[in-house]
Amino acid sequence: MQRLNLRSRLGLIFLAFSLLVVVSVTTTYLGIEAQNEDALVINLAGRQRMLVQQMTRQTMEVERQPGGETRLALQDSAQAFEQTLLALRDGGGVPYLAGITSLLPATRNPHIRSQLEQVANLWAGFRDNLQIVLQSDPASQEFQSAIQSIQNTAPELVEQSDSAVRLYSAEATAKAQRIKWVQIIFLAAAMILLALGVLVTRGSVLEPLRKLGNSTERIGAGNLHTPVQVQGPAEIQVLGATMDTMRSQLKASYEETQAWADTLEERVTQRTRELDALYSVSREISSRLDINYVLNSVTEKARQLLDGEIAYLCMLDSRGQTLSLQAICGPDSAIQRSSTSASTPLPGHILASNDAILCEIKGCHGACEIMASPYQTSHIAAPLQAGNRIIGALCVGSSQAQYFSDESLSLLTKLANAAAVAIENARLYDQAERSAILEERQRFAADMHDGLAQTLNYLLMSVDLTHDLVQQGKIELAMKKLERCHLAIDQASRETRLAIASLQDELPAPSSLQEQLSGLVQEIPAGRGAIEWLSEVKPPLMIPHQQSEQILRVAREALLNAQNHSQATQITVSLGQSNGQGILTIYDNGSGFDPQASLPENGQGHFGMSIMRARAARLEGQLEIVSAPGSGTRISLVWPLRRGEGDPEDHR
Repeated sequence: MQRLNLRSRLGLIFLAFSLLVVVSVTTTYLGIEAQNEDALVINLAGRQRMLVQQMTRQTMEVERQPGGETRLALQDSAQAFEQTLLALRDGGGVPYLAGITSLLPATRNPHIRSQLEQVANLWAGFRDNLQIVLQSDPASQEFQSAIQSIQNTAPELVEQSDSAVRLYSAEATAKAQRIKWVQIIFLAAAMILLALGVLVTRGSVLEPLRKLGNSTERIGAGNLHTPVQVQGPAEIQVLGATMDTMRSQLKASYEETQAWADTLEERVTQRTRELDALYSVSREISSRLDINYVLNSVTEKARQLLDGEIAYLCMLDSRGQTLSLQAICGPDSAIQRSSTSASTPLPGHILASNDAILCEIKGCHGACEIMASPYQTSHIAAPLQAGNRIIGALCVGSSQAQYFSDESLSLLTKLANAAAVAIENARLYDQAERSAILEERQRFAADMHDGLAQTLNYLLMSVDLTHDLVQQGKIELAMKKLERCHLAIDQASRETRLAIASLQDELPAPSSLQEQLSGLVQEIPAGRGAIEWLSEVKPPLMIPHQQSEQILRVAREALLNAQNHSQATQITVSLGQSNGQGILTIYDNGSGFDPQASLPENGQGHFGMSIMRARAARLEGQLEIVSAPGSGTRISLVWPLRRGEGDPEDHR
């Protein structure tokens, strides 16, 4: 007879255990249902005692109050008792709770049925007396006789009902005991099945696996000659055969590896040395951002790593048509041209390749036109690829034939990739540095144009006007004009100092616009009027330095004008925010002026307003000036806030 395999053995055990669990759960469920049913029956049987006592009490109430409600209540109690008695004995529906009818099965216990018959016999007489009470006059002799019979029969009827309840309770207890023994039997069977499963698992799985583990340890220790032999189920035997096949393959691989052991160590050492050198070179060329240094360092390291006689680097022009020589390491006689067309065979082949290529003097799509003939005997070239763009080529040459190996190609490819990144970074840094210098020049030129240039132009016109006034003998007017020129010179001096400071100082530490405006208010020297600083914007506004500088200069100019020319006693600086726009307002209660006048009394203020308007335009904002003689002045600067600089929806 064929032995069952491991899966079949464990499957039978698990199936038996599952059936046992199902039967146990089903038995428990049916037992719980039976107990619930027994509890209902016991409750109904116990209710009979209460009904007997209730009917006895109700008969006395009928005697005292022979009204219809009392007789109706007695009739309902009698009907409930009789329905319950019939349902307990013969089965059927019986009212239990309000609006709920419970179905009871007929009792099959002869002792309980006999007891219920006795209760029924007593009930027959009790019921007849109840009918007399319900139908007779309380004053009649028949009524009084029925009342006496009910009182005499009630204790015995209660006792017989209690006996039925005790029999029901005893039967329910016996059922619960039987369920308990069934559960004990199921538990014992489950323990037997678990023990059987443990024995099968140990004999058919654990022991064979232990032997397989010993074989694995032998293989791990280097013993590849001892075969793997394990007895057990079919699955274990297949596993043992597979492991023995693996042992045979490992043995063959080990013998093959041993054949390469003598040369492998030398190759690994050489490869490690090359990779260490490549890493050192990549780190060195990537650590500098000077484009000329990077180009010269790349060619020098390429020659050293590949032990070539000449190494040079060419860069592709912006149109992608010409390769121009940028750096060389080797004798000058090795170079015969400074550029070559990118469309010729060899450069085109190099630029179209993703890896370095090996060229001989008669192969590889022609010879390199930049390199002299003696060094074209053996040379390799790799494209410089930055992202998806080819920016140039790196070449190494030797006058010896077949000088470079396949490892040299891989090494030059990796060096070219690292060099391309370093060169591109250096070029981007150089472009960024040039852009920063140009941007700073443009900013300085704009400041000079908006501030100092207009002030000097005003001074020139004022000097001419003063000269005319002196020639006309209007000395007093000329002196007033000179005072205004003095004020203009002071402003020009301040503008010049600010421009020089902005060129010499480093950018300030990042701070909110509220902090910068508060600091400006504190820096302005105390004059005739007190300066009050208010901010309706609670979150800090972090805006670019170029924008904050323009805002601060507008605020400074407005404050100085208010202090020096408006004779104000109160100046208020407030910052607000609405509909995604920042709002800076400077208000003073001074003498005011007419913004529409072509030449106000304060000519310097005229130029100051034009400068402030120019700064507002740089912010892509607007400058609003509201003033009238004797009514003070309000200057409002409105500019758009970028995303992330404020939350207009929350702070309007």
